[in-house]
Amino acid sequence: MNDKTERETPNSQGSVPVDRFAKVLPSRRRLITGGLAAAPILASLESRNALAVACLTPSGNLSGNVSTGAQAGICTGVSPATWDATNQMLWPAGTFTKKFHDVFAKGPFADFGNDMLKKVVGEWAIPPNGEAQSLGAYIVAAYLNVLNGTVHIPGFDQAGLINLVKGIWGDYVVNKAYKVNSTTSWDATQIKFYLTSNGLAAT
Repeated sequence: MNDKTERETPNSQGSVPVDRFAKVLPSRRRLITGGLAAAPILASLESRNALAVACLTPSGNLSGNVSTGAQAGICTGVSPATWDATNQMLWPAGTFTKKFHDVFAKGPFADFGNDMLKKVVGEWAIPPNGEAQSLGAYIVAAYLNVLNGTVHIPGFDQAGLINLVKGIWGDYVVNKAYKVNSTTSWDATQIKFYLTSNGLAAT
């Protein structure tokens, strides 16, 4: 069984964190030290097809390599609201009745008990005091999108992408933030922005 907190792993066989974007030219870098700088990334993504965006790993996102998409994948993930409204027959096999914590870790900042993935994905509109529930909905959407084959990042097979999503959530439930690298951590809002701006999920 894969570790629920495994980080950016290129495929199901590896376990070493990777940064496929470490060699991006300095002129193309927009090193973001305090979190995501939404404006430059959004401005670049808005020019792309609304249904397909260039998607990067979290560390690739920090490298700022969003101008050409040369090393990026193409992701067309749908929103939590879309999954919530989707007939169970169209969900990936075995997921409609699966418990959230059979897939994702629980911790001091999130414990959904016996809630199913379907219940969690339906809580995307929970107000700010329900931060974990809202983020959980986007995490479930990203997971279902990976299983549905709409998330493609170079060097990652399906199991590696699932490990990436699990690792983001696993960090959050323990630290209330996802540690991208030694100097940068993302809170729930920044994690959600990463998922939606890279097409792992949609708003």
